[in-house]
Amino acid sequence: MPGGFIDPKETAEDAVKREIKEELKINIGTLKYLGSYPNVYKYKGVIYHTCDLFFYSRIDTPPTNFNKTEIEELILINPLDVPDDEIAFESTKIGLGLFKCMKAQVKPGSE
Repeated sequence: MPGGFIDPKETAEDAVKREIKEELKINIGTLKYLGSYPNVYKYKGVIYHTCDLFFYSRIDTPPTNFNKTEIEELILINPLDVPDDEIAFESTKIGLGLFKCMKAQVKPGSE
């Protein structure tokens, strides 16, 4: 799941689109907000208390030319099939769980 930090004077939605463009080399359209959850992020020995924002969007074509300095490996998987025990951050587990619950309540073909 791509992610990053919001730049000064940037909206959360613009940050998501920028990060996706930088990392996956694709443009995304409409974003749908899922929620926000606190997180602790350790980077270079410094602990940052963050608030992770979760959005989702459809993509028309899978990325093929992603930024290899940002992404070690690209695996495309249905979000409903992502095993919870392979997620590093507790906030991401919560966000993914919310997405799974929401999708379970939506009738196929209605979105």
